[in-house]
Amino acid sequence: MRINAKTLLRYCVSEFRISRRLFSVANNSSVSSRKYGQPTEWTHPHIIGKNEVNKGIQKSEFRQRRENLVERLLKQKSGGSNLLIIPAARKQFMIDKIPYFFRQDTDFRYLTGCLQPDNVLILEFGKDGCKSVLFCRESTAYDEKWEGARLGYSEAVSFLGVDEAAPVASLEAYLNNCAKLGSELNIWYDYLEPRNTDTHKTVLNFLQEMKNINFIESPRPFLHDMRVIKSPAEISLMRETCRIGAEAIKEAIINTQSLTTEGQVQATVEHSARMGGACHPAYPPVVAAGHNATVTDAVLFSKFL
Repeated sequence: MRINAKTLLRYCVSEFRISRRLFSVANNSSVSSRKYGQPTEWTHPHIIGKNEVNKGIQKSEFRQRRENLVERLLKQKSGGSNLLIIPAARKQFMIDKIPYFFRQDTDFRYLTGCLQPDNVLILEFGKDGCKSVLFCRESTAYDEKWEGARLGYSEAVSFLGVDEAAPVASLEAYLNNCAKLGSELNIWYDYLEPRNTDTHKTVLNFLQEMKNINFIESPRPFLHDMRVIKSPAEISLMRETCRIGAEAIKEAIINTQSLTTEGQVQATVEHSARMGGACHPAYPPVVAAGHNATVTDAVLFSKFL
């Protein structure tokens, strides 16, 4: 199975108004002046190194992860065509326009390095090769004014290293076109524990229309087996994360006598960790005293992981 994204664009142009061109590797151009919606080597050279997508993780490593996953899945089901669907996390709101803290779906980030919500990664693969397509949510001038820039199609190809990119609004037409190809499909999608309700609705509609599905299986167990084994870059980041967390706790201990509440202790730990370069806590800090004191207080901060 091969669906060229440019063909898809012509197929659905009557239904969707697309403000930016679809990009592939062939028309990749200068990237230094574009908007990405997350730190890059051009906008944040003090954080992101050359050819890195996330702190310490090269674009080539993300591509290798996708290839390794495809290799594992092909060992499970070697026959037919395969379609893997991994959605990004959905932005959640506590009330009206006030969002909760956004944390990207770990598996989506592991395969792409993209930090933005509501995108979808598709991998088309078989014995003859693999193609990655990132479906990106389009951004308007109004959205960018209040929420900041978002990843564009050309940026997705040049910065993230996927093969092609398309508007997320065209995902439904893309999947419907898959259903009309006639060949049997192996679907790799976590339909039992969906991470994005909007994408899930689109995928369910596709699955209901699809008459030639060979099987549907979640790719997450295979992904999680991969993630158990850390690369040298990941190990380096984990060591730096532990160093920052240890220094933050040490700073709180040193200042304990001048702190009067548990909240102040927690604030000291979080402040020290963020000033040390951490992005956000990996989990809520455990800070307790008196009858509520715990045996072990541990705070681990995530540094761009």
